[in-house]
Amino acid sequence: KTYLRDLEQWGAPLTPTVWLDQGTEVNLAEVLKERGWSRGFLKPVVGATARETLPFDDSEEGLAGATAHLGRLLPNEDMILQPFFESVKTEGEYSAIYFGGKLSHGVQKIPVPGDYRVQDDFGASDQPHTFSDEDFARVQAILNALDELIEERFPTMGSLLYARVDLLRDGRGQLCLNELELVEPSLFFRHDPESPARLVEALEHYLS
Repeated sequence: KTYLRDLEQWGAPLTPTVWLDQGTEVNLAEVLKERGWSRGFLKPVVGATARETLPFDDSEEGLAGATAHLGRLLPNEDMILQPFFESVKTEGEYSAIYFGGKLSHGVQKIPVPGDYRVQDDFGASDQPHTFSDEDFARVQAILNALDELIEERFPTMGSLLYARVDLLRDGRGQLCLNELELVEPSLFFRHDPESPARLVEALEHYLS
């Protein structure tokens, strides 16, 4: 997930993130206090399907559990610490699916009550979603950052065939980049019957 750091440097509105390097020691209580977070979220830099993720609060019990979690994983792999957005338990996660640099359709993934995991592996549901103008502007800022990064580092590559932008809503009500899926993501064709045709059109243009 280190690509997220690069996108943030190019102006993408990223979920606030503290990068924890493998083999280091971290005082979670101090970090949360410095950042003004009452709840935190730990996840591996390399992971999928909510592997080894942990939400926790700044109580003695919460910090003890998170410290033990980090103590088991950080000696062997890099980790990420972020604030835990309560919205994920009610709104879930949003996905904006792009073909050929244009928005095709949106999806909202909602966890089961009391959970934060938005994957259907854990019983989460998903439904079509239409982004407001304000939300779309945030999503587009992420795509613009991606385009600039690609132009800088891979000038002969051109635009990507497809991309799925995964977003969470922060405490101020604004969407933040959570993940950017560029390699074999689920594209949720079931929520837009016209979306496969859009992908084919983008592919034809990409190959021409």
